[in-house]
Amino acid sequence: MVAFANNHLASFCGYIDYCWTKQFLGTIYLCFGLGNYRTFEMELETNHTTKKFKNLFYKVFLVLFVIVSILFFILGFTLNEVFFTKYSPDNKLKDSTIDKINTLQYTLFTLGIFSLILTCIFVRFNFYFKPLMRKHENLIKNFLLLISVVFIFLFAIEIILKINFQDTTFGAGVGPNSLKFNVENVHLNLDDMRDRDFSIDKPDKTIRIAGLGDSYTFASGIKNVNNSYLKVLENELNSLNNSNRYEVLNFGIPGKDTEDELEILEEKVLKYDPDVIMIGYVLNDFKNVDPTLKLPKKHITIIPYFGFWLSNLFYSYTIFEIKMNRALENTGLKMSTTEITFKEFESDINKNYNRELFEKIAKIAKENDIKVVLIVFPVIYDFENYPFLEINSFIKKVGEDNGFYTIDILESYKKYEESTLIVNKYDLHPNELGHKIAGEAILEIFINNSLML
Repeated sequence: MVAFANNHLASFCGYIDYCWTKQFLGTIYLCFGLGNYRTFEMELETNHTTKKFKNLFYKVFLVLFVIVSILFFILGFTLNEVFFTKYSPDNKLKDSTIDKINTLQYTLFTLGIFSLILTCIFVRFNFYFKPLMRKHENLIKNFLLLISVVFIFLFAIEIILKINFQDTTFGAGVGPNSLKFNVENVHLNLDDMRDRDFSIDKPDKTIRIAGLGDSYTFASGIKNVNNSYLKVLENELNSLNNSNRYEVLNFGIPGKDTEDELEILEEKVLKYDPDVIMIGYVLNDFKNVDPTLKLPKKHITIIPYFGFWLSNLFYSYTIFEIKMNRALENTGLKMSTTEITFKEFESDINKNYNRELFEKIAKIAKENDIKVVLIVFPVIYDFENYPFLEINSFIKKVGEDNGFYTIDILESYKKYEESTLIVNKYDLHPNELGHKIAGEAILEIFINNSLML
């Protein structure tokens, strides 16, 4: 028995203890009806030849293949639109995401069928594969050892990163913690807003303010929505103790731009009869519609297709992709996000289109007797030599030309270190302090202009 273990199990399992290996194989043997445990033990103890061990390994190999096939089918049925919707910040999925989900399900079902077909082939032609496995015993051992080492290495890295980044969100809205954040901290009302419920009919002596915007307005990275700049403003307005009651409604949704916000205004906001519309404008809200611009994506998925799923499941891949994108930019192999932003801004087609979007909002506001406040948020980056002043100035002027009250939060943020205003170094959204500063700065617009006071 000792010779058998030394010659075969030790080489096959590396430094894994023989008794553990025997117990593991025996459990599989028993659970899947290959015989009772005593039969397995007798077979292992009494047959000392390579052939007998390979027969046992062959059976276990087939069982594991069947298990993998079943897992593929289970995942294919489980990972559907309903499953992923619960991780969405607004209970909706983009068409591109739905396409990815459909492709994922198709791939999983295909792999499941393929695995079952391979299992059937192995069973039907076992007279061919068993000798083949004996012939390439060393190759199989080395391959399994390599796979085991790589798996253990990646698993260890993932555990370490999970411990170090357990509460870290990522600005692009990907990564395991970003999905976890949405599930644990994002609570939507009956109208899919990250806010409490509001009656459609506006109460008497109530001033309603509707906040439109993207992830800044939505308050990505902020666990308690009451710490968002909209709720800071609401609390400050209600503390003025005048005859009015103020309701600030959060219609912000991550990833939306001015074009989307115009649609939300028409389809959802107007029914609440707002007195004021606030637009939380961020640099990436500038819509690129110029067909002559052939620009790369601002963020490259390093592993095509699979990278989308890997970045939402594994810390290691998320960090890897972020680092790789930065390295590609630093080495000049990829156009930087700043360069892409300026290329989009320099287009007259884009400038005219984005100007038209503000004009449409102004037209709707005028028709419904609604005031508009435009809040221009900066990218929280290099305030001393802020590279996007020209774009901020353009947006402010377009707002002023349309009769909007405008404020550039950059002036308020400049008083603080950038690192004190962000969620974390991987998530450049404003943190609680950033939202508090913005809310208080917006309050000054209301007070200085006697707006709805």
